[in-house]
Order: sequence, then C-alpha cells, then structure tokens
Amino acid sequence: VVATFGTSEDLQIYHDGNYSYIKEAGTGDLRIQASTNVQIYNSALDKQSANFHTAGPVTLYYDNAAKFATSSSGVSVTGTLTTSSHIILPAASRLYLDGSGNTFIEETSADTVTITTNNTERLRIASNGSVFISNTGGSFHSSVLPLVVGSGSGDEGMAIYSGSSNKGKIGFADAATDDSGSYRGYLQYDHSDDSLRVGTAGSERMRLTSDGDVLI
Repeated sequence: VVATFGTSEDLQIYHDGNYSYIKEAGTGDLRIQASTNVQIYNSALDKQSANFHTAGPVTLYYDNAAKFATSSSGVSVTGTLTTSSHIILPAASRLYLDGSGNTFIEETSADTVTITTNNTERLRIASNGSVFISNTGGSFHSSVLPLVVGSGSGDEGMAIYSGSSNKGKIGFADAATDDSGSYRGYLQYDHSDDSLRVGTAGSERMRLTSDGDVLI
C-alpha cells in the first residue's frame, strides 16, 4: 500500500515489508520544515541521532552522545576524527593544537612522519626516532644519529642564532639534569668577546680568542 499526495502523486509514504519510506517521486525536492528544530530519534524516543536547528547548529549523535556539530565559525568534533584520505587546509591556514593537557602528533605504526613544502620533503622522522632535515634518511652510522642535517649535495650549514652580547652553545650531555650533566662536553661561542670555548667534564679547557690566541 502506497499513500500518495499531490496532484501528480509525487509524495509517497509506504512500507515494502522490510523498510518504511518517505519518497519524493517527482522532479522537486523533499523538504522538512520546522519553526525551531528538526530532530531524528529512534522508535522509543530515548536516543537522538540528529538535531537540525533552524538558526543554530546541526548536531549529529552516536548512541545519544553529540559527536559532530556545526557553528558559525566551522565545525566541532568530539572524539577521534578518522579519515580515509587527506585533511587539506587552504592557503594561509593554521593547524592549532589547543588543550589543557599534553598534545600529541602520533604515528602508531612503524612508519615515518614527513613534512613537505613546495611538494618537496623537508623533514622526516623515522620509525626509530631519527630526524632527517633536508634529506630522506639512508644508511647513516648509528654513531651520528638521531639527527642528520643536509642534502648531501653542495655546501650545507647550521646556524645557532644568539644575541650580539650572548652565547651560543652545543652541549654533550650524559644526564637530563639542570647542571653540568647537561653539558659535560661543550662548544661555546661568546659573542660579547668573540671567543670560542671548548669544555670537558663540565668546565672550560680551551679558549680561542678573537685575536687568534689559544688559551689552555
């Protein structure tokens, strides 16, 4: 049995023995109107699937819990967002990681994480934690890992940018402590007097002055 409405019987309501249908069988659209909300519930009216506010958010629910909601500024997702392909941000957009606790970018499989610009890979984090900048990794000896910088083609460099009266330092640590364990060995450039200093066991052992003198 099909209940039809309209001069051309375009609107149809019927049951086929398995499912119930509300169908627009003509060339027009099927429109559902309400003054405030259009809501979709289960047959027991105790679980909501969707709420369409006429002048506010559209909210989708999973097991009566709101998971997706539109707003005047975009959308909000509660829980985990899983995609089958890419998340594409338009030009000049930003990805904000905002929360009251720690935030993670995580690759759960034994795969790499890469960052590209201009369709060229610029940074790679390998599954073992090694970081490669301006190269895609390779068979580097473990003694020079976990950081490799440079493309292996042409001149390369790395700058430590300090204030004109401050110091730049590379420390060789053997302890994650706020003392000389963080710099048991070090190379330090002091811009206040243009001297280069070399330290071992947490203390300065040699200094190359701006005049080229070596002090030991």
